[in-house]
Amino acid sequence: MPTKPLMNPFDAFKGLAPHKAKIEALDGYEITFRKLTRAEADKFNKDIVKEYGDDGKPVIDMDAISEIVYEKISLCLIDPVMTIPQLKSLEADSDAAMAEIIKLLEKQPEKVDDEGNQKD
Repeated sequence: MPTKPLMNPFDAFKGLAPHKAKIEALDGYEITFRKLTRAEADKFNKDIVKEYGDDGKPVIDMDAISEIVYEKISLCLIDPVMTIPQLKSLEADSDAAMAEIIKLLEKQPEKVDDEGNQKD
């Protein structure tokens, strides 16, 4: 009798399918995007740390944060495709749209709280 394969509990985090969302700051335009992989997110988290202070706490590199926003959006946006130079050339009013997109890319699954703990 064939046994039913067990579902991998990490399947929910594989992000195989593209996601769609309407961006309010773009008058409801629907974008298609993918989520960051763990490796990509870890790299970006490391890139924002300039150094560690005497107290052992990280010192944030504010210049790196701006660049990381461009990199994340360019990397994960499937439709419309936007390169880093294209994103940098947008008017400053585009900040709201970029912030909305970044929130989508960094959003935790609903079954996980802000600290990464599973909800009941």
